[in-house]
Amino acid sequence: GRTYTTLFRSVVVPDEEFCPPGTFSPDFGYGPNCTKCHAGTYSSMEGSTKCNDCEEGEYSGAGATICKT
Repeated sequence: GRTYTTLFRSVVVPDEEFCPPGTFSPDFGYGPNCTKCHAGTYSSMEGSTKCNDCEEGEYSGAGATICKT
């Protein structure tokens, strides 16, 4: 697991609870509420707290782990 510390608390997250690639959660990248990345964005790693925008000239569908040209 991984430990995250905020101003008020520490959170230990088991590895299997992290959001899979192509999804994100603003709550340290884990939890039951993982959301698919929107079209035009991607997330290549598990445990993402946000999705990254595709570069100009690239595209992606919802839930993408990479952008395509």
